[in-house]
Amino acid sequence: AKSVTVRLAIKPWGEVYVDGKKVGITPPLHKIKIPPGKRQIVVRNGDFLPYRATFDIRPESLLQISHQFDK
Repeated sequence: AKSVTVRLAIKPWGEVYVDGKKVGITPPLHKIKIPPGKRQIVVRNGDFLPYRATFDIRPESLLQISHQFDK
């Protein structure tokens, strides 16, 4: 199956995890490629509550995750 591109718009920054595995820090990361299927995405930033979302990603889908960690 083809990977799906997920665009990231996280402010000010976040550590990105897909299915429990760290894939990088945004920024500088602005997009990730993940396999289709049911995926859990978590974005962490220090002491803030993490952003968590579960997506059923279809091969042709285009996904953008936007989140702002409040001060």
